[in-house]
Amino acid sequence: MLPSHACPPSSSGTIIPRYLTAQDYKWLDCLMAEYVRFVGRRRVELDHHLQAPLTSPAPPNKLRLARRVLDREYSDRTEAAVPPRRIRQSLFLARAQEPTRPEAIARAARELVLSTASLDDLLFADLPGQRRLVALEVPLSAAELALRINHAMVSALLKRATLVTVLVEGETRALVRAIKLRGLLCTARLDAEGRQFLLDISGPLSLFRRTLVYGRALASLLPRVAQEMTTSPSPCASV
Repeated sequence: MLPSHACPPSSSGTIIPRYLTAQDYKWLDCLMAEYVRFVGRRRVELDHHLQAPLTSPAPPNKLRLARRVLDREYSDRTEAAVPPRRIRQSLFLARAQEPTRPEAIARAARELVLSTASLDDLLFADLPGQRRLVALEVPLSAAELALRINHAMVSALLKRATLVTVLVEGETRALVRAIKLRGLLCTARLDAEGRQFLLDISGPLSLFRRTLVYGRALASLLPRVAQEMTTSPSPCASV
């Protein structure tokens, strides 16, 4: 969900997203450097480290959005010589046979051929915060990260819309086809001057059921609109 402070309403009630621009690249680079530095370490360690300010000041609201996007981009994995679930099972059985927890840990460690320190360290290694950060296959630039954050911001707004109007110049068939393929409810009309098409797409909040699925389908249209704008001889569409 998009925080309300990321897109505060203006005095007229219009929501204006605070997009990331080139002015944000410096602190985005600093943030990405921290993620790279913590590759192979527990995610909880990165979370704890990022409670401190970055070396380059970052707007708090934008920083939260950036971290949310980077947390999705960076996957994690469990690294353990023995599966943590097996360790917990062995410890549970050992605890039923030994009078104290330290003795149970020692017994389970012997059975699993682990040191007591390793057993304790790996006991919950499969939990979300304890999994190890995995490096990105393709490094991100600050410009690409800013674009993904802005995309996430607009997608969140689309998922909570009642109506989305797209102003189209020139050829409309490819865009209309993309809308239909996603099962979106759409009507087309000419503007007041009769020169441009307006595509009115029903938003998820105009429906009574399956709003989450519909919202995702609507948000998935955004890259297609962007593609039309960049590949057409002249700007083709705007939302």
